Amino acid sequence: MIPLEQAARLLLLSKMRLRQLAKEGWFPPPVRGKVSLILTVQGYIKFLRDEDRRSSKTAAESGLKQARQREVELRIAKDEGELIPLLDVMGVMDEFTGAVVTALKNMPSRFSRDIAQRERLQPHVDEVLTLVADKMQAAAGEARALRG
Repeated sequence: MIPLEQAARLLLLSKMRLRQLAKEGWFPPPVRGKVSLILTVQGYIKFLRDEDRRSSKTAAESGLKQARQREVELRIAKDEGELIPLLDVMGVMDEFTGAVVTALKNMPSRFSRDIAQRERLQPHVDEVLTLVADKMQAAAGEARALRG
């Protein structure tokens, strides 16, 4: 049995870390501030060799590395003009749709002063407006789905 502080120095760990490893069950916990030198060193070696711990740590590091790589790729794409924020796209779509709707609604009055002619043209304009609205709504839904 050696003092916990001496075991920590021997293993290049803090006393707190050594207590934590003992609490996790790698070796018996200190008794009156002392630990078994052999069991503590063997337990620490088992801890270092533990494949499950190492593979989960590697997986976490790999996930973080991939996330950082994705972030860099997105930043580069944005800087190169290949990536546009969804709100900007939606704004442009709204402006475009508004301009098309306004132009089409004014078409019957620009086409003729004759009310009968306007009334004949109006259903065709309404049909086109409905088509434009449906297409824009579908495009907006696709944009949101891609984002999600």
